[in-house]
Parts: sequence; C-alpha cells; structure tokens
Amino acid sequence: MVCTASRPAGAATALTELAEDQTRVLGADDPNTLETRKSAANWRDAAENRL
Repeated sequence: MVCTASRPAGAATALTELAEDQTRVLGADDPNTLETRKSAANWRDAAENRL
C-alpha cells in the first residue's frame, strides 16, 4: 500500500475509529474489519516514519 495523504496521522485515527465501529457491527473477524485495521496500521506507520 502506498500512503500519500497529507495527514497520515489523521487518516490512521479515522480508520481506527471506523474499525471500532466495524467490530461492533460486523465482528472482529469480518474481512472488512480486518482490512480496515490493516490500513490503519499502515497509516500509523506512515505517520511515524514522517516525523
């Protein structure tokens, strides 16, 4: 995945919040929830590497 947002920390936060909602609605093992959590981790890494 290539992370190109101008605010990767904001993207990570938004995706983390989305993953929490998906976990409640879809369940922790749902493929969509897992993909969102993966994306949040990628954006978190991008934000940390940007510092």
